[in-house]
This record gives sequence, structure tokens and C-alpha cells, in this order.
Amino acid sequence: MRITKQKSKPSFVSSFKINALKKAWLSFPIIIVALFAGHILYLSSLAPKEEFSEDSFLDSEQNKTALIIVAHDDDAISFAGTISSLAEKGWDVTFLCFYSSGESENNLVRKQELKKAAQVSGIKNLELLDVDIMNDAGQEEPWMPVPYMKFPSLYKLDTIRYMITNAIFKYKPSIIFTLDDSIGGYGHPQHVAVSRCVDDVCRLFKDTVDFPVRKIYQSVFPYSQAEKILGNLPAYQQGKNIYGVKGMPVPEVSVSIKDFGGKKKDFMCAFESQQSSIKKIWPYYNWYPSWIYFGIFDKEYFRTINIKNL
Repeated sequence: MRITKQKSKPSFVSSFKINALKKAWLSFPIIIVALFAGHILYLSSLAPKEEFSEDSFLDSEQNKTALIIVAHDDDAISFAGTISSLAEKGWDVTFLCFYSSGESENNLVRKQELKKAAQVSGIKNLELLDVDIMNDAGQEEPWMPVPYMKFPSLYKLDTIRYMITNAIFKYKPSIIFTLDDSIGGYGHPQHVAVSRCVDDVCRLFKDTVDFPVRKIYQSVFPYSQAEKILGNLPAYQQGKNIYGVKGMPVPEVSVSIKDFGGKKKDFMCAFESQQSSIKKIWPYYNWYPSWIYFGIFDKEYFRTINIKNL
């Protein structure tokens, strides 16, 4: 006699589990899309709400020569899109910054990173100065704000001005790009000191017949963007108190970088050793394709200073 084994019917509990698993699996893409959309909305909330006039001076300037002057090599990230745009339009761009410890291993790495960034953005010349801009006294936390009145004792201001003067007369730029001279972006006193030295040199030589500089472009964030992104940084909080400002100077012009978001991202990625700091100022930029991220942060902002008005 042949006995056939009957298939047992799935229990109600088993069927419920299977159906629940199917529903969970089908809802997974919806959850991912919702999370993505939510994060995009969050990033959009960090973008500035203020509107500023679009810059027209750079397109009209005949002497297409620009000089970047910053304390540190990664300080130019905030205006890398503008620089890439100018380079593509035929501008001759030079980059000047300082390295405080000479040919240390860290500086060798950072110089190579800057060379890669320069190649990406079209910067032609590099003035990588092995000059310690701090006096021997120094600071335990050199990134934390100090009153302006302490700058002469902390920094080699005459040396900085001398180097800046040499670069200006060597490259003859019509435009100087730097950070703001009030709070230095997020409060770093070396940013402020170098930018103030740029002002000093331009003020000293502005009436000289062959002085080429016409404008200084100080890279800044609009107030809403700065407060949302930098507001919790200790250096920014202390910088506002110590320097007696509400934040960075108010921008006067904006520059669209929609077509240069890719180059800006590549410029940022080139500084592999500085990613921790970069991500604090440009949060989650590495998560997204450049066309998405810089479709949101699609402008760079500047306070402009007419040299004749100094």
C-alpha cells in the first residue's frame, strides 16, 4: 500500500509573516526616496534666503589677472567655483598662501593637494611661501579668535605685507580674492590678519601710478547661511564677541557657479587631509553628485572693496 505525504497548508501566522515581509520589501524604495527627499529639504534649508545682485565687474574687466591671497591652502574653497569660471574665460590666476613649518611632511602633503586643486580649477601659478606668519609666542589654539590689538604681537605682519606687495607687483592682478577682514570666515585670526594685510598694502600703494589692483573680493556667506552652518562652531561664536560683529560682512554681489559645481567639488576633494574641517563648512557635499549639491548652493558671495575708496 502506497502512502502519499500530504502537503501541509501554511499556517495563518506563516502567511502573515510572508505578507508582512513582502510589504516591507515593497515599501523599502519608498522609504529610501522619502529619506533622500527629506535630506534634500534639509540641505535646502541651509542655503541662504537673501538675494544679492549678480556681479558684472568681473566680466567687464580688461586686465584678466587675479591673485588669491589666503593664510592656508584650503581657504579658497569658498570661492573655488568663481575661480574655475574665470580660468575657463581666460583669466590668469595665481594662488598665494603660507606654510608655517617649511618642508614638513604635513606641508609636503598639503602642497601636493593644492597642486591637484589648482590643476582642477585652472590656477596657473602657485606662490607657496614657507614663511611662519606667527611670532615665537604663538597660540595654543591658533584657530581661535584673538582681539585685533594682539595681532602685532602674534603675527609677523610686516613680513606678510612684504610678501603680498612682491606678489602684487610681480603678477599685476586687477582683482585680489581673499577672506573677509572682520571675522575671517568662521573666526580664525590668521584669516583676518592676512586679509587685513591685503587691505594695508592696497591702501599704501593705491595712488601709485603702476599699482594694478582695482578691487578686492572678500568671500563671505550671507548671514542666514553662516548662522545655520557655522552657528555652533566655538570659533565662530567667540569671533562674533571678540571682533564685535554679527558675522561676516554683508555680501554685495553674487556669482553663479551652477556650471562649475563639478570643478568646485573636485577642488574640495583634492584636500584629502582637510576633509574633517571642510565638511563642517560644506556639510554632506561628499554625499551628492555636484549637480545636486551645487544646484542648491549655486552661488558664491562677495563683499567687494574698490581700491580707490580705501
